[in-house]
Amino acid sequence: FPAISQVNYLNNEIVSALNSEDREEIMNAEKIKAYGDELMREAELMEKGIGLKMVKKEDYLSEKIRQMDDETLDISRRAVRKKIRASKHYGNANLITAYVYTKNLKELSFQSSRSDKNKIESLIEESSSLMQKSRIIRGKVLQINNEFLVYPHLIDANEIEFKAVSKLKIAYSFIFKNATIDYQQSLKDKGIISEIENTKSSVNIYFKIQVAASKEYLSNENLKKIYDTDENLDSEYDNGWYKYSVRKKFRTYDDACEFKNAMNVKDAFILAFMQEKKVPVPEVVQLQNPNSKRKTEIAPKNVAIVYRLQIGVSTLPASNESVKRMKSGGKLVIMMKHDGWYSYTIGDFKSRKDADKFKKNKKLTNATVLAFKNGKPLGND
Repeated sequence: FPAISQVNYLNNEIVSALNSEDREEIMNAEKIKAYGDELMREAELMEKGIGLKMVKKEDYLSEKIRQMDDETLDISRRAVRKKIRASKHYGNANLITAYVYTKNLKELSFQSSRSDKNKIESLIEESSSLMQKSRIIRGKVLQINNEFLVYPHLIDANEIEFKAVSKLKIAYSFIFKNATIDYQQSLKDKGIISEIENTKSSVNIYFKIQVAASKEYLSNENLKKIYDTDENLDSEYDNGWYKYSVRKKFRTYDDACEFKNAMNVKDAFILAFMQEKKVPVPEVVQLQNPNSKRKTEIAPKNVAIVYRLQIGVSTLPASNESVKRMKSGGKLVIMMKHDGWYSYTIGDFKSRKDADKFKKNKKLTNATVLAFKNGKPLGND
């Protein structure tokens, strides 16, 4: 339903507007959000109403959006009517979209309609300025985004796991960012846009390297001794664990891999951040490199194999109480995440024989010996 997806799109866009310092913009945003919520409630009632079961939610929303007056949006009547006139020959005007892009994307209302690909390509070719091209690109991306919101099953299940309707907002974020870069890359290949980096600069993406996680707090000095590194480390307390990562931030995944391999810290792994929030690494790698697969980390040569004892695994991070109940033989418990599981290991043995000996002496009958190379498990017994 295009109209429903437009309202969902508005809810995402409205977040930034509500954070604006412009009081008028905040008031407008609040009014539009309230109106959008009202539309959704009314449409659901209409759809469920006795004797009105033939009324489709999408049709009702589309009609209500077309009837939205200038006072509800709290923007000038002249500006809205100008947008309607500009969009009349290209499809139905969407006043919500027109409002959201009032300042810098004046023509988006017609570009976000269900125009065919040839029309969009033609508009791009005819546009003389990068600003015009940018508007058309955003319009096309919005169109693509709406289609994916309507048909989420078209998205590769390996990239995004849809378990409930609430996951649509995640789909929106993923598809919008990737579609933007994919489409701009195609324009770059055609020579229409020569520089793509400017469009990605507004998204704050970086990578960090986590070297350890412990239930007990470790000082920076002790960490440097344990992990034989001169790098300054940051600590973060999260869900009962102290997590330690290299203070330096890396612009790309490859930069982080190169640095991690040079450190040669066995249990280190890479974290990805977007807008200061932790996100899955594959998603960010794909966002930065839309036309290439994620590169495999190259381990440094001649890295010795070490052995650790795995004393527990879980699907979620264990609580303090759970870790305390684990038999660790007096060793520090290290938490690592691998293939969706949290693994709790102890020790750092040079041979399997040493690991087995410690396991026997401490009566850790349920422990499993794991071999590690460059911080990655190779197998078990």
